[in-house]
Amino acid sequence: MIDTLAKLKSRLAYLANRDDMFDSVSFSPATIDGEITVAIENSTRTISRDLAKRGGLGLQEVLDDTLVTVSGTETVTLPTGFAGSKAFIRTSNPNVVLQPRDFVSLVNDFASPTPGAPLVYSIVSGATPKVYLRPIPDSAYTLRLVYWKALVTLTDSVTNPLFDAHPDIYEAAGMVEIALSVEDEAGATRWRVVYEQKMNDLSQSDRNSQWAAAMSGAMPQVQITIA
Repeated sequence: MIDTLAKLKSRLAYLANRDDMFDSVSFSPATIDGEITVAIENSTRTISRDLAKRGGLGLQEVLDDTLVTVSGTETVTLPTGFAGSKAFIRTSNPNVVLQPRDFVSLVNDFASPTPGAPLVYSIVSGATPKVYLRPIPDSAYTLRLVYWKALVTLTDSVTNPLFDAHPDIYEAAGMVEIALSVEDEAGATRWRVVYEQKMNDLSQSDRNSQWAAAMSGAMPQVQITIA
């Protein structure tokens, strides 16, 4: 079973029949990581973008109850690794689900600076993603955020939920990257088909599991990822 970065590297080298790809390359003014290392790093980026395009994955879901507004401050800083929101709730009595808006609509719909209990939000991404609230909070409110956490880069001691549960997807994505690096277009096309099929199967399975929970009357599970 592929359950470590070292095993994934060995598997990719075996499939490519290129153990020389482990080697780093000295190319002035810097040393370049070996092809397999670069392929795996690029695979994480590719899979992360693909998951975002598909609307996230249950394995990425994190629940955060630690966000608190500050009276008179319109923004709240989002957690590290934030990649998209699934639910944003003001945990008052009763709880209120905040509604998403694009930033222009947020300002147009709540043009008055009159403070109050937040009802809507807009996310502004950047180096430090923030959520803008309207009305601007008139007090300290506790917020519950269910969000998708970005996949972390694999290391010898750190993995991510997608790799832990579906290392075969990393295998396929890695082989696409390796084939591209050696200009094997036929190989890249073949492995891209394999990758797309595996991602489609994963997305369908994830949707089915959430629908099954909803139809049974149970709430979908939120899996907590501890970085």
